Parts: sequence; C-alpha cells; structure tokens
Amino acid sequence: MRALPLLLIPVLGACKVVDAPENLEEILVFGFEHFDDGDEQLSVMFEELVPLVDAQGDALAEGYRIDSLDPEHLEAVGVEAPDVENVLGAAGQADYVHGLDDVLYGVTLPNKADHYDNYESYEVTEDTDLDCFLAGDCADYTMAVTQTVKVPILGSSTQQVDQVYRRVTTPDGDEFVISRVLSPDGVDFSGTLVEIDQQFQLFVMYPEGDGLRRVEAFWVEARVIGLDVPDSMAVNNFAGSVDDQAARVDEFLDSQ
Repeated sequence: MRALPLLLIPVLGACKVVDAPENLEEILVFGFEHFDDGDEQLSVMFEELVPLVDAQGDALAEGYRIDSLDPEHLEAVGVEAPDVENVLGAAGQADYVHGLDDVLYGVTLPNKADHYDNYESYEVTEDTDLDCFLAGDCADYTMAVTQTVKVPILGSSTQQVDQVYRRVTTPDGDEFVISRVLSPDGVDFSGTLVEIDQQFQLFVMYPEGDGLRRVEAFWVEARVIGLDVPDSMAVNNFAGSVDDQAARVDEFLDSQ
C-alpha cells in the first residue's frame, strides 16, 4: 500500500490532460471489477495489459485520464449505493530497480511509519499471513489498515483502507502481482482545503528487465475548497506520485 497521491495539489506547468486509450482503460477497469473472479480472468487481463503498456512507451509514465468506472463496477466489489458522478480517474506507470519479491517486502511492511518518512502512523488492524504470502506459499494477502500520511500543503490525511495483494501465474508461466485497494469512506484531512469522499485503486506489478514495472489506476472523488483544479494537474500529480512511491521503496530496499 502507498500513501495518498498528491492528486489535487496544483503544480506549475501542468501539461494538457490526455485520455487513456480506450482499450487500456477498459482492461484496467476489467481487472478492478473481476479481481475476485479467479486466476484465469486475471491472466487474460495481464496478457492483454502488457502489450498495451509497451505500446504507450513513455506516455503512460506521464499519466492518463480514465473515467469509465461505473456504479456496477463498484457494486461488483461490494460498495453499497455507489455514486461515481464526480469521480476522477488516472492511470500511470513506474519502474522499480529491485525485483518482485524485494518490492513486495517493501510495500507490505507492517511498520511503515518506522521506515518511510511520509507516514505519521500506520496500523494494520487485521490481516492474513504475510510471511506465507512473501514466501510464495500463499497466493493472497489481505489487510485492513488505518494510516495517517503527511501531505505537503494539506497537512496530514487519515483513512481506513482494505487491500488485497494476489500472486498470479499465467498459463505461459509469467508471474505478476495484482492489488486492489478500497477506501469507500474517503479521507479525513487535518486542514480544510480538500475533501475526499471515496478512493479506489488497482495496480499490477510484473518483472521488466532486471527490475519491476508497476501499472496503476486510481479513482477518487475529491474537491479542493474554493479552487477549480484542472484535470491536467490532478493527472500529472498522480503520475508523479506513482514514480515517487517506486523511488521511495527502492531507496528503502537499498538501505537494507
């Protein structure tokens, strides 16, 4: 799990927002909706996703807008009476220097506040067997977390998150990890500038070269009080946050 992206903080020089290619957007939403429908479905998603990501080159790293998360997609994952009218979505990509097993160790640390300086507190309130998952003997790791994260300009944010990591091996023998994050109750900020009513996330990590690639989709219903923040700023900041998170994990692993 990672800290809330700086999705709403305006930045100077933001680029024009770019919509994700329809098929890339559809496959990310497919993975979100069918996360619990078995390895066969997820393998199909992965085999479709990788060529789509490769075809984008560096463009995905700059961030795309995605907006096709529908109420039925959230109902399928257990969100009651979903409202997506004001939900903004973004997709991005980042690469880790380290491999899959090392990165999984870095992103599932139960004491993140002791190792990552952007966390004020991090409490795993309920989870399954993390050691079994990291060893590769368990396919899934499920966790419920209450976390408080430092957010520049905005102070700090507190939220409750339900997250599942899942190891999948395709029929061709390719291994990847997919994770879905649900925070339907939103985020509480220490300040009054931003309100976030709900937040959802899906990311896929798979070997790329000597390291690991992370492809991520993020949906949030948020408002910056008194400001009209363009989509381009939100999408660009999300893309930057994915890259920052990967760099932070790599730095931690280097220190170990």
